Amino acid sequence: MAGRCDTATRSSMRAALKLSAYLVLLATMVFALVTVGGHLSARRDLPSLPSAADIMGLSGGGLPVRVSFLNTASQRMARSAVLDPRRDPRAGGVHMMSHPAIAVEWADGRVLLIDTGMVPADALAFGRRLELISDADPIVVHGSPSYLMAEDAWRVRALLFTHLHEDHVGAAQDLCGSGAREVRAFMTRAQAERPTLLTRAGLQTIKESSCARLELLADQPLLKPVPGFDGVWVFQSGGHTPGSQLVVVKVLGGDRVRTYVAAGDAVNNHDGIRHDVSKPLLYRTLAVPEFEGRLGQVRALLAGVEREGAVILVAHDQNWLERTVLPWSRRFDN
Repeated sequence: MAGRCDTATRSSMRAALKLSAYLVLLATMVFALVTVGGHLSARRDLPSLPSAADIMGLSGGGLPVRVSFLNTASQRMARSAVLDPRRDPRAGGVHMMSHPAIAVEWADGRVLLIDTGMVPADALAFGRRLELISDADPIVVHGSPSYLMAEDAWRVRALLFTHLHEDHVGAAQDLCGSGAREVRAFMTRAQAERPTLLTRAGLQTIKESSCARLELLADQPLLKPVPGFDGVWVFQSGGHTPGSQLVVVKVLGGDRVRTYVAAGDAVNNHDGIRHDVSKPLLYRTLAVPEFEGRLGQVRALLAGVEREGAVILVAHDQNWLERTVLPWSRRFDN
């Protein structure tokens, strides 16, 4: 009897081990397919990039008068989480990650937000995931865009998105408030009609917003103007996601026009542009499958427009944002 029990136990163990092996194999295959699919999709929708001269030569009337940022959350981590340490000249240092909305204001009071950042609950969940994969400090939540803008939130009339990852679109509903106010949400066809596994949820968040009205931008080559909001253009960059784009803003201050370029996640630290440093290998290979060849071209373009006097707004580099533009609460400071 004992022998038969031992045999049955060994048989059950072998069956359990086989099942475990099959499940591991299946999970590995699914992960590989998703990763390969992500890399292939990152190579889609790659039109020609404009030149630095194209960007710097843009002009128009009715330009915005101010750019500022609303930082919805911050998280301290090692620079090695956002820059390839093999090429980073300051490897071993600290990076402060931000999750902002960029506010563009016109003289008549209208505001267009480039990305929205996150609401507090989503920011806390997002930060916990980063703690697991990058040994980051706990995230510090500053508040949703409507909280940070307070009584001025009603002035938001339009949204643009550098791409549709959750940390860039998560507060789309937050802006709606209790009124029936309508906000124009501008997208290219690449964003609105060809989502990927990592952007599908973000697209759905925008579509489910009770006040956001999705509008497709015209299929124009290179730089696309944003209708009704003079002084703002977008162009598809790709590399990070198929629908990734950069936003160009011309701001009139006195008798001077200044050029800003919102870079989204083309880089996560300004030194990626300054020293042509890619993101960490594991991040761009497995966590967020990217097309490094294209991102290298985008970094070179950003470096070129910066040399011509443009200000590059790097979404996830809090220290750089604070050096280049004022936060919303201090936007009238001299």
